[in-house]
Amino acid sequence: MDIRLLHKGHIIFDIGNVLLRFDPEKALEAFAPKDMQQAFLKHVVQSPEWQELDRGTLTYEQAAKSVCRHEALKGEEQNVLNFLYNFPKLKNELPAIKAVSTLKQMGKKLYVLSNYHDPAFRYVYAKYPFFKLFDGLCISCYHKLLKPEKAFYELLIKQNNIPVEDAVFIDDMQVNVQAAEELGITGIHYKGDIDFE
Repeated sequence: MDIRLLHKGHIIFDIGNVLLRFDPEKALEAFAPKDMQQAFLKHVVQSPEWQELDRGTLTYEQAAKSVCRHEALKGEEQNVLNFLYNFPKLKNELPAIKAVSTLKQMGKKLYVLSNYHDPAFRYVYAKYPFFKLFDGLCISCYHKLLKPEKAFYELLIKQNNIPVEDAVFIDDMQVNVQAAEELGITGIHYKGDIDFE
């Protein structure tokens, strides 16, 4: 197993593309109309509304109404809602999950710090029992905060009394890792290259 995980007592995981794979293209193929996939990618997945869903300031219904103001998505509200409510069904486990139970058995404290929509998180939390192994879950939509905002990391640290010098944070986005490092946490930019065995 990666030595950085063995040497720290507090391990913080992102969810998307660390614990569970999120492949927007596969989700679009499955749940967006065939001729609308690029429009859905641009105006739904990559939209400011998606960020606000992560922040917990919009419902799926409000987000669908808002993105469908774009000419490219006129009349697509039901299809957008179908996509939003169903894309979590395609998420699947990544190798890091094997490490969660191993690290827990070693006596490590485990946490999640992740940007996530409320309905999507409720779905994956109910589906995957490994979430019960975590000592703390800090999910963006419930706190109106997002990575890489400093206040979001500080909330996790404060709520769980995490000593930053004894913590490591794993995320697939460099900007999020950098934010953790600025607070004194050891950061790992995960690109599918960590030994979790």
